[in-house]
Amino acid sequence: MIDKYDVIVVGVGGMGVLTSAYLIAESARFDGYDVKIGEVHGMAQRGGSVIAEVRLNKEKVFSPTIPRFEADLMIGLELTEALRYSHKLSSSGSAVINDYLLPPPLIDDYPQREAILSKLRRQINDLRLVDCYGIAEKIGARFVVNTVAVAASKAYSFLPVSNKSLLNALKSIFSDKKAKLNRKALELTLKLLGS
Repeated sequence: MIDKYDVIVVGVGGMGVLTSAYLIAESARFDGYDVKIGEVHGMAQRGGSVIAEVRLNKEKVFSPTIPRFEADLMIGLELTEALRYSHKLSSSGSAVINDYLLPPPLIDDYPQREAILSKLRRQINDLRLVDCYGIAEKIGARFVVNTVAVAASKAYSFLPVSNKSLLNALKSIFSDKKAKLNRKALELTLKLLGS
């Protein structure tokens, strides 16, 4: 068990950023961590920038805010938002980023995927790009993309929680039907990515 671990989850409204943070936090609680969550919503509920910070510690956590350059893990549900918040990640931190770009409407000169990836690769030493939507579509439920991203973080051994605690957390935060689909997403991702 790691003593202290800080995670940021970033994306846009409607992608499940906050649900991902709750899933991580609840899993960590099952594993005996003290946990604090902080969240910031953009101007628009759906489509606006969203960041959630999750701090885990064997000791008491007093603040939900992760200082610049101190996050151990970034889970990015959208490429541009991952780039926007990459300054929160420590130099030794890791990132799992959904290979998905959602340009705002009516903007013609939005940066291209390769330009964004190039900047991310320069800033993040340990970056794993995952087709989270592709995995979610294998079970016929695109809305579980956030669970796929969390599961990918676990599959790459970045997330310091047990598989059992992740499963227990899914049961505690989702209704039966959604828990079942999210469990399938978790299990498929762990199988595909090797944990």
